[in-house]
Amino acid sequence: MSKRILVLLILVACMHGAVAAMFEGRVFLDTNRNGEYDVGEAGMADIVVSDSDNVVKTDANGWFKLESRAKKPLLWIMRPSQHEPTTPFWMHGREGVVHEFGLAPQPQKKDFMFYHITDTHISKSAIMKEVVAQINSLPVDVAFVVHTGDLVLGSDTKTIFNALKQYDSYLIGEYGLKYPIFYVCGNHELANTRHAVRHPDHDFYEKGIFRHRYGPTVYSFDWADVHFIALDGQQVQPEGAYTYYNDDIQLGWLEKDLALLPEGKPIVIFQHEILSKNLDKYLEGKNVIAAFGGHSHRTWTRSFKGFTNYIVAAVCGGWWGMQNRDGHPQGFQLTSIKDNKLENFVFLNRKGHNAISNYLPLGNNILKGEQEFVFSVLDYGKPAEVTAELDGKPFALEKKSQERLWSFWSGKLDTATLFDGVHDFHLTAKQDGKDSDYTVRYLTINGNDDKEFKTEQQAVIMTCRVPKCGMDVEVRINDTPIGKLLKGGDPVVTWKPETYKAMKGYGKKQDLTMFEVDPSLLKKLNAVNFVNTATEPQQGAVDLEVIHLVYPDKEGKNKVLKDIRFYNNQTFSVKGSKPGSSISMKIMFE
Repeated sequence: MSKRILVLLILVACMHGAVAAMFEGRVFLDTNRNGEYDVGEAGMADIVVSDSDNVVKTDANGWFKLESRAKKPLLWIMRPSQHEPTTPFWMHGREGVVHEFGLAPQPQKKDFMFYHITDTHISKSAIMKEVVAQINSLPVDVAFVVHTGDLVLGSDTKTIFNALKQYDSYLIGEYGLKYPIFYVCGNHELANTRHAVRHPDHDFYEKGIFRHRYGPTVYSFDWADVHFIALDGQQVQPEGAYTYYNDDIQLGWLEKDLALLPEGKPIVIFQHEILSKNLDKYLEGKNVIAAFGGHSHRTWTRSFKGFTNYIVAAVCGGWWGMQNRDGHPQGFQLTSIKDNKLENFVFLNRKGHNAISNYLPLGNNILKGEQEFVFSVLDYGKPAEVTAELDGKPFALEKKSQERLWSFWSGKLDTATLFDGVHDFHLTAKQDGKDSDYTVRYLTINGNDDKEFKTEQQAVIMTCRVPKCGMDVEVRINDTPIGKLLKGGDPVVTWKPETYKAMKGYGKKQDLTMFEVDPSLLKKLNAVNFVNTATEPQQGAVDLEVIHLVYPDKEGKNKVLKDIRFYNNQTFSVKGSKPGSSISMKIMFE
């Protein structure tokens, strides 16, 4: 072979990442459970070993050889049914080293439950300790816990050092969890990727910390008769931004993993975000009984061919400041697998012995007319006393149904009897001498404006953050213009510097656009609109965040009013496809 051809072959191999290394090891039955291979302990045959790219099985004596094209591969074993690892189920691959994985018997019931938690967004360990204490205290026999990502508050916007601090806080907070836990990587685990100064060559950059702490981001395991698959739905671009899709290596691994399963094997999939439709061709014809994820901080579903992808509300709700977008409390999901099928699941409050939550309607809906309100109560299949109040007055509830460990309670109401605005449902459950409570807020609009409402506030300011302004937009409160946002220019605002000073620096660090509002324009419930007023279609969009009404209360402190259905950091867009397009917020004045 000529030198030129050899050089070309080497270049092509490097370009395609095809320079592979061989890794070997064995999987053994750890009879004394000491986490080490001892003379006389038998190797385990047909155990799947992978690097989330290639897949092999151990031979009759438990030995394997795996060729990997990764520079620093994570080798892992697929946890087989009725077994648990006595060593970590993953380890860093090293050439010339025997990688030893230990397994021991673990009885697993065919019918089982697990907790699904997601989006903890931890920066302080004390908060995670509270979550762990709640999970440990509930008298429910669960098999394991799965965390579908965003463990930390946001390592992606931090330095490597500060990202590590967040990971440490989560690790300390989770200590003492009494159940096995499986992890999925979320977008906020991508350390340092969105910081002003990035270090892409650092071992801990991007998914580096996650992999050092928790192992592979793509893997599978068996529990009882069910096969569980963890996928990685976020990929980081060279400039640090991340996009949501499953890359080709991951899809290739998935195809190999599924090919090893017997026909009809029940499958459950975990991924931080909603699954992409390009997974259809790999999953079609497989017995996928459900997929679960988080990311959205609300509950919703998407149907795939033959199964449903359930997105679950967050443990942290609105980043520990409020409930989830759909009114669900800060909490998590209890899921039941029965007869190798998804039996049912319920969302639980993270506080209280009886863990109450809203079921219907969701809290991000605007309610009109007749409504049935349904709430879930974790009652363990035993009698519980459940009562409710609406705006401080008794509201009649009756038990709608009884599940194995929880019950549903419902009551009906014609919301047209209520004034337009926000209304509080407060529920209490009493059982075994313990009290649990929960409050959810609903917004009703039936045309019942509170005409007697009047405010004499002398300083009212509407604030918003405008990350992008690609077109002209008029800002209105209750159909009255109060200012404009201009494409490529400064906003036309109406606030006065002396009023801003009276607000004691509200938003000083937030780079807010502010509009002073005449109190005579305000109602009990206010419509705030950002309207494209062009006579012809405008190209571009305006992105908006942090939409508030702010005024000083009697003590001189700033009172902040916002739409209960949305978060402070949620982004809204007014697009220029047609004149008159707008977004509308509903802000209740108090």
